[in-house]
Amino acid sequence: MRNIVKTLLNDIGSAVAKNVKPGIQLQIFGLMIVLLYYFVPSTRPAYDAILRLRGEYGFLYSVVATMFFGALVPLLFLKALGRLPADKASLRAAALLLFWAWKGFEVDIFYRLQSFLFGTEPSVVTVIKKVAFDQFVYFPLLAGPEILLLYAWIDSGFSFAECRKKFGRVFFCAPFPPFSSPRGQCGCRARRSFTAFPRDFSSLYSTLFSVTGF
Repeated sequence: MRNIVKTLLNDIGSAVAKNVKPGIQLQIFGLMIVLLYYFVPSTRPAYDAILRLRGEYGFLYSVVATMFFGALVPLLFLKALGRLPADKASLRAAALLLFWAWKGFEVDIFYRLQSFLFGTEPSVVTVIKKVAFDQFVYFPLLAGPEILLLYAWIDSGFSFAECRKKFGRVFFCAPFPPFSSPRGQCGCRARRSFTAFPRDFSSLYSTLFSVTGF
């Protein structure tokens, strides 16, 4: 048990060291978007135009936007850097596009649910409730496992048998996690600033972060 705890703490420290810089940058970027919305009136037309687009297309907008930022842009970026695995590239692209399209639909529903449960007032209390529900309910019970399973399957060469092997004793006791995908290594995205927006902008804001951490 002592060795397991020591390994876990070492892995946490390693993960923090690797992700603290991009994490801070991502939070600063998110804060800038929120501050521009509330304190720079000249930016409002851009937000309003996107809001009208989202209002017109609803779930379709969320699906397309999240698929674009969460899968297509990162795939093109990795391809340009020469870091996109050549093995089963078409299958990998199809799986990621379909998955992040689904996530767009799912996240839209999630923010609608949060608005129903906690309201749409961007007050401190409302934001805390939404962040807590996101971080301690939605992500660990649904979003996190979905992302983990997808990238485990991809890293297993799209073999369900090989994928199952990743979730044995080694998965829980050895250095975490045994996946090559950066999203598998991190398993999280910057989400804490989303609830500072009115509901209609929350799902839009979340898609901007889908492109990061790929």
